[in-house]
Amino acid sequence: MAKVELFLILKLFGSCKNYFKNHCKKHHIYRRKLAFFSVFLGRAAVAVCAGLATTLFCACGGGGGGGGILPPVNEPGKNCCIVTAQNTAKTQINAQTLQILQNSGNNLTWFLEWYDQNNRKCSQNFPFDAKSFNLVLQNGNARPVLLYLLVNGKKYFYPAGAVFPNMAQSAGEAGQNIQLNLDFVNGVCAEVLADILQKNFNNSAEAEYFCNYFNWQKLAESIAKKKRPAFVDRAQIARNICSGTFSASSIKEKKTIKAFLAPASPVNWLICKDLQKAPLVSSNFLEILAENADYLSDKGFVFVQRLGDADNGLVITISGL
Repeated sequence: MAKVELFLILKLFGSCKNYFKNHCKKHHIYRRKLAFFSVFLGRAAVAVCAGLATTLFCACGGGGGGGGILPPVNEPGKNCCIVTAQNTAKTQINAQTLQILQNSGNNLTWFLEWYDQNNRKCSQNFPFDAKSFNLVLQNGNARPVLLYLLVNGKKYFYPAGAVFPNMAQSAGEAGQNIQLNLDFVNGVCAEVLADILQKNFNNSAEAEYFCNYFNWQKLAESIAKKKRPAFVDRAQIARNICSGTFSASSIKEKKTIKAFLAPASPVNWLICKDLQKAPLVSSNFLEILAENADYLSDKGFVFVQRLGDADNGLVITISGL
């Protein structure tokens, strides 16, 4: 697509240049004016071509691609849509992790968070067995929909989610059924957008407006290609979007280490924030973030620190439980 656009721009430049050349001959305009028009058009073409290179992640197309605008459905409110949000995340949770969570007597529920037509943050709890959720969402501006798995009412894990309407899909007769798949890769994008809308990076209104035309679907596809999609630096992505310096190189993974639990460990298992990862138990290694962080364990939430410079050594500190 970029090559076609570039060809059309250069062809347009050539056509305009020939027009002005013929126009100057016909009306006896000085050559310096022709030169001026040529330089002006040349600079314009270069600027546009540069813009194409720096806006790889921008789009104004249909709802499934970039910043597309979906038509209202049933019009429950002005310029709003009824959206069926599919709980794709539940099927993506690691089987061993889910088994431990369910067998440990924990109360598991879903916490859904979104923005209404008045740009107010809304939320609602759903039972763990919920497969979909019907929402009324503003049609037009890019807005995050976040789905958290709560453990005993606490928000800990990375959320699933999606960006509406950019990631929405139309289905059913006449495309009246609008669906949104809430999964963990899309959730990275939704969390980045939520942080930007909450002005966590001192961003301007222009940056928020730019988010409406950002290609969130393209970002999700790029994140999915990473070795550890959940461990990408979300704050770095958001900062670069707000500063207008975002590029594919902005998607960086945080440093990780392979860790194991020693036999004398005070806990029997650890679960990191990525629900798609297996738990860390004494019988296996697990790739976890190299930075100090909280983890869920059979003793509740514990704080995990690295042991000196050892690659795989961990010190586990049980805090406030």
